[in-house]
Amino acid sequence: MKPSTSGLLLALLATLLSFGIYFAFLKKDNYFYLDNPSDTLLEVRLNDKIYNLSPKQSLRLNLNKGKHIISVPSQNLDTFFVVTQNQGLVNPLRQTYVNYHRYYGVSQNKDSLITADSIKVDSVYYRGKGVVSNALYLEDFYYGLDQDFEKIVKQDSLKTRSKIFRKRDFIDFYHSL
Repeated sequence: MKPSTSGLLLALLATLLSFGIYFAFLKKDNYFYLDNPSDTLLEVRLNDKIYNLSPKQSLRLNLNKGKHIISVPSQNLDTFFVVTQNQGLVNPLRQTYVNYHRYYGVSQNKDSLITADSIKVDSVYYRGKGVVSNALYLEDFYYGLDQDFEKIVKQDSLKTRSKIFRKRDFIDFYHSL
């Protein structure tokens, strides 16, 4: 076999191995949450399909990008939202959620990144970067309701990961730090 042919085959094998590792271990699944943080049963009609959510229940859904119609009879809600990303949370009760960012890695000339920002939840300030929202549809988070932050991420530079929390779950998480 010619050296150029064996080099090409080796490069193709390395490429296939890289894709295999990515899809087997590193690829993050894309899904959407339909959440009921309340203590009562919730009926939601989403794109003409009815979902009955038990108290504190969250369902994973597959949604395509684009417009989605939602109706919640108990809330007199009949509207739509637009999906633009590969992961999101539908908040039919418009409860408070916190999208909290955790820093991984190092940053030059910074004593503490967590003290640089703060967020306000129910008149209480919490250190760290985040967004508090009660919007019908939330995007821009990395970890979902049923996922935990990674314990350690090896980084040579500064990186953040965000996680979406129900308000009570965020407060409990923050106090456990």
